[in-house]
Amino acid sequence: MDIPVYITLTSEEMEEVTSVGISRNNRALSDGRIPMHGVEVKDERAHITGALGEYALANHFGLPWMGDLGHPDRGIPDVGGCHVRTVVHRLYDRMLRGLLLHEEDADDEPFVLVMQVDPSRFRIVGWRYAHEGKHPYYWWTKTDRPCYRVPQEDLRPMSDLPDRFSRLGPAPGAVEVSRSR
Repeated sequence: MDIPVYITLTSEEMEEVTSVGISRNNRALSDGRIPMHGVEVKDERAHITGALGEYALANHFGLPWMGDLGHPDRGIPDVGGCHVRTVVHRLYDRMLRGLLLHEEDADDEPFVLVMQVDPSRFRIVGWRYAHEGKHPYYWWTKTDRPCYRVPQEDLRPMSDLPDRFSRLGPAPGAVEVSRSR
């Protein structure tokens, strides 16, 4: 059994990453982009939470975080070769704390669930290849945006993630966000 992985961000890191999340939201609003998966673009919390989870995973892997891709990242892995889905531990609905996958998610790429347990503390929960989670058993319709929801207990431990996904460099055209450590 894997030991849980927790990452705690400094106040400087929180401030810097939060500003990237706000910037992503503002860019989406100014570009007139249509929200993916039912997320409200005008609610910057989703962008901030996502950015924080990505940063926590990059920290865990020891990779630079390329937080500001300068364009919508549709389909581009967030950290190394992994896509990151971040949830907030305090969500009222335990069902929402699983790994959410969508039909358009790349089948052969890993998706990592990161949980924000406190404002600056994150737990790297586990991962699955998208095709493993796109099983009818996981199809979930008790939401306004039906999707596949893989419960945390069905995720693979991080120790099972092939090294090639945690050691990849930045995506082409990515701009590195500096670390304060």
